[in-house]
Amino acid sequence: KELASIRIRQGLSRHALSQKAGLSKYAVARIEKGINSPSPKTAKAISDALGCNFEEIFILLEEASNAS
Repeated sequence: KELASIRIRQGLSRHALSQKAGLSKYAVARIEKGINSPSPKTAKAISDALGCNFEEIFILLEEASNAS
């Protein structure tokens, strides 16, 4: 849910983030909900698309997937 909050604060739709990161909307949704754990490559693509620090995003995504 933190990833979705960051995305929304930046004014991006799920579709816009998926396009910027080179992912499907479905993949972004599953990652945001903690259903799927992203690979380091995917986490890097998301962090680049959001203009965020890779390590912070990767840790945030790992915590979200472990909480599910």
